[in-house]
Amino acid sequence: MLDLALLRRPGFLVSCGGALFTGLSAVGLMSCPVTVLRRSFGQSPTEAGAVGPYRRDPR
Repeated sequence: MLDLALLRRPGFLVSCGGALFTGLSAVGLMSCPVTVLRRSFGQSPTEAGAVGPYRRDPR
């Protein structure tokens, strides 16, 4: 449980905001290539997540 009085402290609020931004950007950077691979190469979600950009196209 978090004491809500901590959110009144500017340093704590800024650090929580920075942690939120860092977490959301990390998730976004990890999910973006999978979405591109799925749409570009027609891969299934499992293939795009497991193989990633290392897939060699035999064509």
